[in-house]
Amino acid sequence: MMGKLSRTKGASFERTVAEAFRVAGFADARRGLSQTRNGAEVPDVQGVDGLWLECKHRIRVNVREALEQAEVSARLSGDPWIPVAVTKENRTRVAATLWFSDFLAFLTRLREAEARVVYLDKALKEVLESRPGDWTVIPPSSPGKRESE
Repeated sequence: MMGKLSRTKGASFERTVAEAFRVAGFADARRGLSQTRNGAEVPDVQGVDGLWLECKHRIRVNVREALEQAEVSARLSGDPWIPVAVTKENRTRVAATLWFSDFLAFLTRLREAEARVVYLDKALKEVLESRPGDWTVIPPSSPGKRESE
C-alpha cells in the first residue's frame, strides 16, 4: 500500500512530466487521471501520441519494473503504444527508458515522418513555382492559412 505522501509525490512528478511535454510542443499532454482507479486504463501522462508513459519518482526506482509495468499496461490497452518509463530518483536528473526494439521502431517512424515532410515540402514548392502569381505565402509565424490572391 502506498502512503499519501508517496502518492502526492508521484502525482506532482506526473504533472511536471506533462508540463515538460507541453513546453516541448505536445499541447495535449496532461496527467492521466483515470490511472487512480486502474493503472492500465490510461498512461500516467496522456497526450503524447504513440507513447505509453509510466512515471516513477522514488528514492530508488526499479527502472526495469517500471518499464515492464508500462509494457503490460500498453498491451492491455489494445493500441500500438511504445512503452516508456520516465523515472527520477531523489536529487537526480529525469531519465526516459524504453526497450531497444521499441527505440528502433521509434527511430524508424521518425525517419519515415521526416521523409514524408521532405516529399510534401518538395511537392508544395513545385505547385507554388508552377503558378507563381496565384499564391500568397503567409509565414508560419503569422496567423492564417495560405490564400489565393
